[in-house]
Amino acid sequence: MIHRINKCMILLSCAMMMVMPSCSSDDDNNSNNGTEPEQPKGMTVEEQKAKLDNVAKLMRDNFKTEEINDATNLLAHALNNYFAADGYNLEALDAKYNIGLYNCSDPTLGNFGGYFLQLPMFNGKLAATKEGWEVTGESDALELSFPDENGVQCTFMIKGSKDYYRYDNKSEFNGMPCVYAIPKQAEGTLTRGGTQVATMIINPVMKSEGGQGAIFGNDVTGTMKWRSTSYDIIIEKKDASGGQGCEINTTLKQGALNAIRSALTTEKQLFAYDTTVADSIVVAPNNPATLHVDVLAKVVADGTISDLKTFTDYLNDASQNDTNEQAFKAALEKANGCLNIGVYYDGSDERMANVILMAVAERDQTTGKEVWDAQPVISFSDGTSYMFTNIFGNISFDNIKDAIANCNKRIEKMKNEYMSVRR
Repeated sequence: MIHRINKCMILLSCAMMMVMPSCSSDDDNNSNNGTEPEQPKGMTVEEQKAKLDNVAKLMRDNFKTEEINDATNLLAHALNNYFAADGYNLEALDAKYNIGLYNCSDPTLGNFGGYFLQLPMFNGKLAATKEGWEVTGESDALELSFPDENGVQCTFMIKGSKDYYRYDNKSEFNGMPCVYAIPKQAEGTLTRGGTQVATMIINPVMKSEGGQGAIFGNDVTGTMKWRSTSYDIIIEKKDASGGQGCEINTTLKQGALNAIRSALTTEKQLFAYDTTVADSIVVAPNNPATLHVDVLAKVVADGTISDLKTFTDYLNDASQNDTNEQAFKAALEKANGCLNIGVYYDGSDERMANVILMAVAERDQTTGKEVWDAQPVISFSDGTSYMFTNIFGNISFDNIKDAIANCNKRIEKMKNEYMSVRR
């Protein structure tokens, strides 16, 4: 459930970040439940669209989309070929994982011991060969080397600081008590042929040391920075409303320029325990939120989500019915009923249009069935909509999503095979 929620929040937060929208005629796919703004007095609809086109062109001319595509394509290649592929030998990775787990064992944590999980314990150099992974040396980080599709050597390095927060939320792993060492800084670096492709730096801040009622997602704040050659994406999570709420800020920077800024602010913390299901964490109910997205101080989306849990529940209903057009659109219409997000130009308080979600169908190449998805659009008073197909027009994270899904299938298969041997 949580990954669907994150996707929807990202879609809404990035709606104004997506370049080169396409104009579509009015039909039942882009209905916004009668919430079209009245004809604005200051600009005609055509002038509004021209303004959006100009801002989109500024972003498109300055934003290096190929840098994100390069990194995601490279990671997807590694996952699909060296982790998820059936028959590819993962014994060296499994052995390194078990050694790290052994090094994290702590006999003081329970009657039979437990684990104090620390990222620096899972270290060493490994390389992907034609036959499988093999250990190639020592390191104070985890360094995974692999050839890209052209045979150029690449490395993905994950490193955690030795300074950490001790976080105990009474979890168990393999039936044993498990305490986390949350590093005060974690860094992932992707290189190709010795040249850096991307870097991600995470600096978490733990609000407490956990406890029986602690919820990990609420107890951690901090920042995450994604850096490529041309720009930084900075995500910050902090408390709001005296600690009762949560604020998530995202900034895309090109040098000193804040090209895009967004803020999602909630009245409550994001997560809560579901008392009807043991150890189940859900989005906190009765949690209104505000959303503000600013593009070059020229176009702003600003408004409210009446309740995050209701909104995400409707989106989950839509996702579960993504091959049923009628059911998908019915759920999406309810989700749009939770949104009240307007579009404004150049600091004016005159509402020009609305941000809503529109049902879009793609045909599954394997099954031939139509699969429905929700895409953010700007809906104008004349019934037309601007649909944002991907971040900045030509970026797709589907390759990473599919690669991770393939890895999960491989892991699940290995786990089932292991359990059958034990039985």
